[in-house]
Amino acid sequence: MIKFAKLTDEQKHYIEHAGIGNAIITGEQVKKTKEVLKLDNMLSDQLRAVRNSVVKTCADAADVARAANDWKRGDEINNNMSGITAVIDSMLYA
Repeated sequence: MIKFAKLTDEQKHYIEHAGIGNAIITGEQVKKTKEVLKLDNMLSDQLRAVRNSVVKTCADAADVARAANDWKRGDEINNNMSGITAVIDSMLYA
């Protein structure tokens, strides 16, 4: 069974607008991601649920952007997803 975390509007906004590039996530972005999503002290199953919610949130937002022919925005959202999930994965598998 796939579990999802309940994200606040602030968290969803951050996920969609984090401004993470396609090649690197900075130390400051890692710190901000952990703070906004409240990742510190989460158990593995909680981190996975947040990760699942991040992917769903980004997929939905990217679909909306692409439906509006805003491919650049869709790519930005996917970059955010990649960076945020990398932060979570590093916590899960470090």
